[in-house]
Amino acid sequence: MPLIRQSVISGKITDDAGTAVERASVVALTFDAASGRCGQQPRSTTISNDLGEYRLANLKSGVYCVLVHRGDVVGGLLRVLYATPPSASLPEVPEEGYVSTYYPSSVSPAAASPIQVQEGSERRDVDIRFTKARVFRVRGQIIDSSSDRSQSSYKVAILPPGTQRGMLSMGDLGGQRLQDSRFEILGVLPGEHTIIAQCKSGDVITYTRENIYVGGDHVADIQLSIPQHVTVAGAIRVHSKDLIAQSEMKKSVSGMSVALIPAAGVAIGLIPEAVVQADGSFIFRNVVPDRFRIAPSKLPAGWYVKTVIADGQELPGPVISVVGGRRIEINLAKGTAEVIASVVDEQGKAVVGAVVALVPDDVGEARVDLFRIEVTDKDGRAHIRDVAPARYRLFSWDEIDRTYAMEPEFHRLFEDKANRIIVEENEQEAVQLRMISADGTVRP
Repeated sequence: MPLIRQSVISGKITDDAGTAVERASVVALTFDAASGRCGQQPRSTTISNDLGEYRLANLKSGVYCVLVHRGDVVGGLLRVLYATPPSASLPEVPEEGYVSTYYPSSVSPAAASPIQVQEGSERRDVDIRFTKARVFRVRGQIIDSSSDRSQSSYKVAILPPGTQRGMLSMGDLGGQRLQDSRFEILGVLPGEHTIIAQCKSGDVITYTRENIYVGGDHVADIQLSIPQHVTVAGAIRVHSKDLIAQSEMKKSVSGMSVALIPAAGVAIGLIPEAVVQADGSFIFRNVVPDRFRIAPSKLPAGWYVKTVIADGQELPGPVISVVGGRRIEINLAKGTAEVIASVVDEQGKAVVGAVVALVPDDVGEARVDLFRIEVTDKDGRAHIRDVAPARYRLFSWDEIDRTYAMEPEFHRLFEDKANRIIVEENEQEAVQLRMISADGTVRP
């Protein structure tokens, strides 16, 4: 089996005066030519040395954006700014700070120059002028109504724009632990941001998250209220006229569990999970009020979530705002389908390794559970099993950052290139796809 030779991007980081910048974080991000956008997930990271030099190694051949910044990389998120104890007073003179800069010297990812590297090669002299801009401070206080705040510690951070789409859960926010509830964050650019606060008391973590806007001045007196944990009860119900299927499902219920997956941005702590009892009931304890996607696991083959009912009202999909006292009913039905997508090139030959995305027509938050992504096998086919009945669109790309394959805005760029299908219960749907190449054109 031949070894794949890794590629390298190297260069130098300087400021506006041409002086070398030491200890700057440098990141290689994939570049998606179809949309003309830089990706969100780091493919290689490094720190510039005392001469400002950097070297991004272990890259596969492909096209990349190179970003330099002063923030931390946490869970694939870039430019996380952490809070520290507040200073005595806010500075009256405007401050300047390094801002995230894309090669060669752009603060906007839309103006980044993509860099192509071949297998086993090194792209040298990818020099970046690290840009400075006016930055501001954000300060405030965490409001904690718990009975024993003396045992609590806090962490606060500002997350980069677009993190809402990440739906990420982290075990700990990271950054400096604050014993006092007051905080200050330096180096914040003007614009919209997400600020998140973590409260930890013993082994129990609670968080709160808010959107803020930074204009032409410092932001002071932000109050972040830590919510109380809540309890949510629910039950699994079987929706089937088939008595045999009902009996089979009831025997399988006790081996299932239900998780609450963050649906509105970054969450902190363990993902809430409840074990389903023999009677189909389950209960979540110590849940932070937030928006979650209800995700049953270990469903028997052929079964899918048909409806979700909260407090007696059917929801558009399995996404719910969790507050205390809510009751959830998950109705399961039998009859999933299989979609077989065949992808060919211009000569009609099977394409191996093409990315196939099955996208529900209702692409909103409510039906994110129906998204499916597969890769074609040696025969150029992607087998997508246990598909819930619904209306879908099918896309296929030869090269794509998978973070974009889930984004509704990205799908809209290729609406005229989608294959539309209606999936019925228990059917097998075979589809031949038109593959979208890296330049956005269709290969029939």
